[in-house]
Amino acid sequence: MSNSQNSKFKKYLKAFAWMGQALGVSAPAIGYFVAVAPPLLPRVGLLLPLVCGALAIIAFKHRSSGRGSPVAGESREVVAARRCLALALVAIVLYALLLQWCSVVDPQNERARFQIGFGMTDWSLTPLGLSLKSKYPLFTARDMLLAVAGFHDGGAELLWKVWTVYLAGLLLIVSYLVAFVFWVLGFGFLAKQVSGSPA
Repeated sequence: MSNSQNSKFKKYLKAFAWMGQALGVSAPAIGYFVAVAPPLLPRVGLLLPLVCGALAIIAFKHRSSGRGSPVAGESREVVAARRCLALALVAIVLYALLLQWCSVVDPQNERARFQIGFGMTDWSLTPLGLSLKSKYPLFTARDMLLAVAGFHDGGAELLWKVWTVYLAGLLLIVSYLVAFVFWVLGFGFLAKQVSGSPA
């Protein structure tokens, strides 16, 4: 092998090693995010490995813009990673709060959730939902769904206005995807920094 071929080989080997690191740090994220998928998009986990690969390539190909200065001698990748991970953490907290408020656990399968509207808020409930809430003030959203045998497709629409069910679901999906994308990008930038890949 000539020197130019040898240097090209080393360059490609280094790039593949970095990609392996970036995808390696994404594996726990995939495991977590598959387990807490939004109720309206339960099979999103099948796409996450593909998205991870695409995000790893984006992080690897990312070139620093030169705007702003790194903090206390940190590289631009570390600054980008910190920003991505901070945004991911905010989105994860938002997602966790929305998941508790806008979905209920299936009583027959504790791992499955049903999408509902915005909890027990009056503006989110249908007339039937409002009457159940006034008749049984201690009922939770789960109790209300049990009372109308609503644990099936379309059951939530008996108690919650359709637009609130889908708006709550959309907010869950957006916060879920933002959390996942920025989590993987953040760790991708850190893996790029650790591997010493050129910007």
